[in-house]
Amino acid sequence: RLQEEAPMSAADATGASSNLVAVATLQLTWAERGCEAARVAAAEHDRRLAHALERQAAMRQRILCEIDVVVARRNGYQEKIEEIRGKLMSAQKGDSALKGTRVRRHSLIAALAELLEKRLAEYEKRSQQLVNDMDELRRSLASLEDLAILHTQKHEQLHAQYEEAQKTLAEKKKFLEDLLAESQRQKDAATAAGDANFAKLVQKLKQTLGERAELTSTTLLLLRSKLPVLSNPKLTDGDIDQLAESVARILISDTDDDSDDDDDDYNDSDGSDVPQILSGFDLTSVAKLVKEGTCKNVIVMSGAGISVSAGIPDFRTPGSGLYANLQKYGLPSPESVFTLSYFKERPQAYTLLAHELYPSAQRKPTAAHCFVRLLHDHGVLLRDFTQNIDTLELTAGIPRDKIVFAHGSFASAHCIDCRWECNTEVLRQKLGAFAAAHSLADGQLQQKSDVDVPRCELCGGLVKSDIVFYGESLPEEFFTAVKRDFPQCDLLLIIGTSLSVAPFSRLPKAVGHAVPRVLVNRERVDLINQHAPHNHRDVELLGDADDVCQRLAAEFGWGADLARLIATK
Repeated sequence: RLQEEAPMSAADATGASSNLVAVATLQLTWAERGCEAARVAAAEHDRRLAHALERQAAMRQRILCEIDVVVARRNGYQEKIEEIRGKLMSAQKGDSALKGTRVRRHSLIAALAELLEKRLAEYEKRSQQLVNDMDELRRSLASLEDLAILHTQKHEQLHAQYEEAQKTLAEKKKFLEDLLAESQRQKDAATAAGDANFAKLVQKLKQTLGERAELTSTTLLLLRSKLPVLSNPKLTDGDIDQLAESVARILISDTDDDSDDDDDDYNDSDGSDVPQILSGFDLTSVAKLVKEGTCKNVIVMSGAGISVSAGIPDFRTPGSGLYANLQKYGLPSPESVFTLSYFKERPQAYTLLAHELYPSAQRKPTAAHCFVRLLHDHGVLLRDFTQNIDTLELTAGIPRDKIVFAHGSFASAHCIDCRWECNTEVLRQKLGAFAAAHSLADGQLQQKSDVDVPRCELCGGLVKSDIVFYGESLPEEFFTAVKRDFPQCDLLLIIGTSLSVAPFSRLPKAVGHAVPRVLVNRERVDLINQHAPHNHRDVELLGDADDVCQRLAAEFGWGADLARLIATK
């Protein structure tokens, strides 16, 4: 009976389990597309079900083997009994002398029969235990079936949640796209209105100013960045006329102020109304001011000249300057690479250039940077206003709150559309990846692999370091620091800059009339003129910035400190 029923029950269980496995597998395959948790649960269910099937098959095989052994042994014992009975019947027909032998044989047969009965009882008990094990296995399979149903319900619930999340995500994405499209539309409209209104303003200014003031390209850029009201599409011609009159009055007044400043600086009749702090117009006289404690609030204005020896070219030196070596980018003009409108249209050129200029461990602070650091260490540096974007001031150890990056720097980066902040190290890697995947030949971009320029992770807009482009306003920090610091300045050091870019170029006029102004540069500049009539404060220390700064440090008594600082950097 066991041989007939047990295989059939196992086959039914195996078939049912196989069907469950197929259904569960199909549902798991579908659910895996949307929910990682569903795949983990399904995998656990498959593992447990497979383990249960293996246990069932092994137990069934073991039961069948043991039953076969019991049956074989029982058949053997029955054959022996029949053989003994045959011999007993044969012995009964024999001689009476053999009665004693028959009695002994009968006793032996009885003993053997009793032993066989005990063994058969044991095997029957074992068979019953195996049947109980089979029942337990069936109950385990039923429990697994219930678990499979629970998993199926959980899968359906998770899938419903996934579908709802996908629907919500699609709605939010569409809302964001609509919002960005509307924002871009408004921005384009404001830009178009701004351009049109600015053109009207410039035309009106030219008519109003005539020959009284010059509208330079720098002045126009400054006006465009400082007059956001021009982007108002509702601005009338009358409003523009009033605005032009106001700007014209400011420009005319500014021109008159420049003339007055020049008169005050260089054309005093005898200089008696302005105290002269300098004892002479040379390096030793400048050093004396710091050594004797006369000047304790030194402002440094630095430009590209202090970074040239670090391997960073300046901008305007013929032949070696940055602008003189941009032909490979195929630019309309050298300044285009730092123009916001050109960057939006063709960001690849700036991205490749930014990779070349990006701060790296190979670029070390120069002697001039270390000299400014010593000014801070000795407590006389009020502020370092720098036009440079290379952040070598920070590398030299000058505290961030002592530095004003007038034209921005590589120290931070943002999306130009939504202002999302990009990690600078991530940006460095993206710039390197783009540079490795592209090259320039005769102004044409050659693509080696599909790598895009750095973009915003939120809106997909272009990402650039926070350096000031043409068409962008200078950082608010710059204007705040000028108003705060320059009235306190008692010594102005101008190092490595030609003072050719406004409004930075106008800062030397912001110090008091008696404050010494020291130019450390390869070439003379118009604003600092040691040889002007009645000059009482301008000193020109012409030459390499590093050399002059080392000589100044030696005169200050800081020569050893500067040498040690240069060695450590």
